[in-house]
Amino acid sequence: MIEKEIGDCKYYIDPYIGCQFSCSYCFSQNDSPGIHGEDLYLHEDYEKRLREEIKHIEPQKVYIGFATDPYQPIEEELNQTKTTLEVLDENGFTVSLLTKSQGIMRDRHIIKRMAGSSVGTSVAFREESYRSLFEPLTPDNEYRLNILKEFREDNIHTFILICPIIPYITDIEYLIAKSAPHARDIWFYRLILNTREDRSWNNFMKIMHKLNPEYLEKYGDIFFDTKHEFWEELRERLWNYQNSSKLNLKIFI
Repeated sequence: MIEKEIGDCKYYIDPYIGCQFSCSYCFSQNDSPGIHGEDLYLHEDYEKRLREEIKHIEPQKVYIGFATDPYQPIEEELNQTKTTLEVLDENGFTVSLLTKSQGIMRDRHIIKRMAGSSVGTSVAFREESYRSLFEPLTPDNEYRLNILKEFREDNIHTFILICPIIPYITDIEYLIAKSAPHARDIWFYRLILNTREDRSWNNFMKIMHKLNPEYLEKYGDIFFDTKHEFWEELRERLWNYQNSSKLNLKIFI
């Protein structure tokens, strides 16, 4: 369990180290470059360590899914996310879960009984052809939105991250319209980058070199300048959108 404020959570848990979905843009590859795709690390004595750590923490909402998807394929075999939920529920905690996988439906009954829980997913692309380039191992958008539809019917708080926003590719208005019926909150994030040496940046640029080589120079200017006119204009559009609608937009771009 790691202390870090994410939304209304003070702590987060990643049941796995690394992610089989291995999305090309994922920031976590910069911290652990060798453990994505098929190569994962597992926490030793996971359940024992988790039980020991939460002894010293007041029951509260914990975020699951910050740097790795808790329902990546290996969860079907190892059940570490399910174990996490069971231990937290047993000790009076609740959760905010982010996943791209419908594997979460297996644990729907546990999440339902955790008062104040929330479930979210992320989307970034309108066209499946783009999604399959940047995140080929993930389920498509409709699949993800159906997850939230199911949980919303259970009166579970739902949210969507429109993330990462990729200039000239991410269709913001379309994704808002698709997300709104299924999510109470819609969050907006840019691609998380530190330097041009980031693994995620180089993976992203390799794809863009094939896809839209004419934008390569522009992307460097935009992504590494938070005050670039592209972001300024987008922030204004989103604020205006929020003021003219009843949607709860959370803008971090």
